[in-house]
Order: sequence, then C-alpha cells, then structure tokens
Amino acid sequence: MFDGFADYLTSHSSYIPGVYSSPGVWQAIFGSGSAATVPINVYEWTYEPKTTDVSLAPTGWCLKGTTTCAQFFGGVTSSSPQALMWQWSGGGGLSNGIGDFDRIDTNNIGCAPSAPAPRPPRRTRPDHPRTAGRPRRRVLGNRVGVFAR
Repeated sequence: MFDGFADYLTSHSSYIPGVYSSPGVWQAIFGSGSAATVPINVYEWTYEPKTTDVSLAPTGWCLKGTTTCAQFFGGVTSSSPQALMWQWSGGGGLSNGIGDFDRIDTNNIGCAPSAPAPRPPRRTRPDHPRTAGRPRRRVLGNRVGVFAR
C-alpha cells in the first residue's frame, strides 16, 4: 500500500513522498521483511538518535566529536539517496529547551538547483493557546509527508 501511494504520487503530481520515523518504530509497524523496505522514490526523515546538547551540531550524519550518527530505516543508510533529513535534537519527545534542529542533505534532493528545498506539510494546533497557528513540532510515531519538487 505504501509503495502504491508513493508510485501514484510521483507519477500523477510534482510532489515527492517522504516518511518520518525511526528504526524501532518502522520495524514495529512493517517488520523486517520486504514490506519494510522503503521505496527508492521516497525520502526519509529520521529522529534517532537524538540529543539535548545542541553544541553537538552534526558534521555530515554524525554528531560533532562523537561516533553517534543518524539511524535510518527500511534499508536506507546515510549514503542512500533517500536519506534526506535527521531531527537530531528537540524531537521524538526529547526537549532541548530551544526547539527542533534538523540536518538536511540538500545533495539528496532530486530537484533542480534553483528549486526551493522540499518542506514537510505544515500542521497547526489551533486548539492550544500557546501554539495557535504555529506549525506542530512534536510528533510521535510515523508521519508520511509530501514534498514539493
């Protein structure tokens, strides 16, 4: 079903599908068989591992001065063209007191250099007075997104 969604979207629109998850959550949902493989036409955005220490801003796919590196899922590795983003601090329920920090590999964006970088869909929380009208930042579990080319 997920493959069908990705194929339909890419063949009928100018959007590129993407999925936000972590290795553990992805495996809990899709298992470890062929159904767990992320299609080649889908970008990945992971949030594992994460840290509260923003001074460890990543160099490439690893936190500065450490061996702690982004963990992708569904057969995707840091050298895969689908490895697009890593929410390394402020996500997955772990607060750094500032906000979300993401590492984005713009080399893996399959669009023309003059095109804007893809953005995940904006979700707002009109029901919460402190965040009314602001994008939703905390996500637990998986999210399937659509990115503009």
